[in-house]
Amino acid sequence: MRVLLQGRDRSASRRGGDSTVADRLARELESLGHDVVIASRPPDGGLGRFDVVHAINLDRSVLTETETLARAARAAGARLVVTPLWWPLDRYVRGMPRMQALAFRAKGLGPVRALRDRRRESLRSVRRRQAAVLAASDAVCPTGRSEAFALEDAFGPLRTAVVALATHRRPSAERRPRCGVLCVGRLDPRKNQLALITALRGSGIPLRLIGTGEVFPAYAARCREAAGAGVELSGFVSEAELDEAYRSARVHALPSWFELPGLVSLDAAASGAAVVVSRAGTAGEYLGRGAAYCSTDPVSVRSAVMDAYEAGPPEGLAARVASTYTWRATAECYLEAYHAS
Repeated sequence: MRVLLQGRDRSASRRGGDSTVADRLARELESLGHDVVIASRPPDGGLGRFDVVHAINLDRSVLTETETLARAARAAGARLVVTPLWWPLDRYVRGMPRMQALAFRAKGLGPVRALRDRRRESLRSVRRRQAAVLAASDAVCPTGRSEAFALEDAFGPLRTAVVALATHRRPSAERRPRCGVLCVGRLDPRKNQLALITALRGSGIPLRLIGTGEVFPAYAARCREAAGAGVELSGFVSEAELDEAYRSARVHALPSWFELPGLVSLDAAASGAAVVVSRAGTAGEYLGRGAAYCSTDPVSVRSAVMDAYEAGPPEGLAARVASTYTWRATAECYLEAYHAS
């Protein structure tokens, strides 16, 4: 089978979870004998040589690219499969300061992108554009049942097939002392690191944040201003350093407004850390009672983190997550969706 997977440009500063999905899925599909190309736009010559176009992410940051691939797939007669990574933003936007919320609704990614999008059909709302992509899809693959329910509540009946995402991390046989709280992810208002910094103030527990501050520089500056002596902001780190961080932290906390499911939380759990995750999104379907859950306010975040820190990593969680949520299993589920579409 010949598959085109949607990915972000290699140079793009916004590469995130969707890029990891594309990279890991491509490796597994290729190992199973399929031909895979990762691209953010239709390649020269069009999509006629592909059997499946797999679009990943309906977020407004890549929606123009997703629309372009979807239209090209339809024109070429290729099957279109979509992993939406979609969650309603209403509560997130309501939680913003008023001026920030107005700017978000009006401009999305800022004046330059907004002006470009206005030239390209964006007089329609983002929601209507997302609906058009979903309606054109042969299969829609949410990351969990709650995402599927949210999609159908917003867009009506869809041809859904839930596909769980995965982790490549594995627990270590080495028993070592674990210390501190880790949070992996770009500094992003949606990921809510500022509330985590505030929540742990005065706790005496060291906090390390790993991830770029370049995407949302104003928010990153607020995080740096709020950080005290016990907070380390590391920026990007090497894969070896990231692996060591997962294996050294007692707790990984990601108190986002939502995650689907939050690949870094799966990575942390499989590496042996206790995990604190948002109640919103699909993380709970993966981690069940093995995680501590919080809302977005600092009081809730502090309570969940302190409970998880005192209890430590749950027995058997790392082995269960690592063995259940593998990229091979994810690839096999996507292949079923490709053939059924």
